[in-house]
Amino acid sequence: MEKLVTTAAVRARMSRQKRHDTSVEVSLRRALHAAGLRYRIHRRAGEGCSP
Repeated sequence: MEKLVTTAAVRARMSRQKRHDTSVEVSLRRALHAAGLRYRIHRRAGEGCSP
């Protein structure tokens, strides 16, 4: 498999990308919440649980 080569322009563009709470993610969370589904975003797994 070839090693991917990144340029300075690609690195700069990707560093400006939003990593969380994007509009799609927020709208999905709102729809799930409206449907009655409850969840936690940043919850540690219990002992013996794998992610």
